[in-house]
Amino acid sequence: MSMTKRMLESPPQWSKEEREKHKREMIKAVTDFFSQNEEYLLPFIKKHYKYKRAQIYKQLYVDTFRAPSQSKFYSDIKKADGVIPFLTHYFYQNFKECLEGLGLSPVAINEIVEKTEKRYYLNLNEAGNYSPSEEKIESADDFKAKPRKFKVSKKSRAMTYMSESSIREFYKEIYNSNELFYKANHDALYNLASMDYQDYLQSPYWLIVRSTALYRDSYKCVVCSAMATCVHHLSYDEDVLYGKDLTQVVSLCEPCHHKIEFSDDGNKISSISEKLCRYKQIMKKG
Repeated sequence: MSMTKRMLESPPQWSKEEREKHKREMIKAVTDFFSQNEEYLLPFIKKHYKYKRAQIYKQLYVDTFRAPSQSKFYSDIKKADGVIPFLTHYFYQNFKECLEGLGLSPVAINEIVEKTEKRYYLNLNEAGNYSPSEEKIESADDFKAKPRKFKVSKKSRAMTYMSESSIREFYKEIYNSNELFYKANHDALYNLASMDYQDYLQSPYWLIVRSTALYRDSYKCVVCSAMATCVHHLSYDEDVLYGKDLTQVVSLCEPCHHKIEFSDDGNKISSISEKLCRYKQIMKKG
């Protein structure tokens, strides 16, 4: 008989002492997690808990493709025995996304996540044991993230209505002003090779690349011709990121972009070559 079959037929049993020890370790680890991150937990709950449940659902699950059904959401709140315990559980299970919602920079988020050890799963019906009181939430200060370094020109708002020649002139103007600024301020020079990708998406470079690509493609998805809301990178070479090579960025609608970025079972794809392969496949299907 194989070891796997033996374990399925007679799985190893923990003694009462081992179960108690494991429970104590779990309680300590989860308690430490919330005490270490209370400055983020309280503002996160304060930001959401007073809204109606339907509104909280919309705030938490912006990505409708991956959101649970609304009935499951209401069922989870009931299982957690209230909105505050549910939000406590949500914060624990979706720690990184909650920090993003507070406006922290990607670099700061990565530092916090690396320092925070999370080894145990927290059940919904146990979240109430760790959730803060309403008085504590109300007395907490609103979290204020440090402002980003990037400043976007107000001229960008008129990008939708500009002609192709105007876009080129606008890009040239921004490029020239950036060159003058960086010559005088070497420390502020963008180094896209070392810049975090989420920070790059807040930079003037991405503003120009995105707006120009959407205009070039007439705000239509290159796959299905629906209204384009996303611009997708086929390559992350330096020339592409700087906007010198616009052949490697394409306009997509949300459903087509989702097919490229996520596998059939809903997992985010990190491989650039796999994304490119999926892009070519959906282009063939049309």
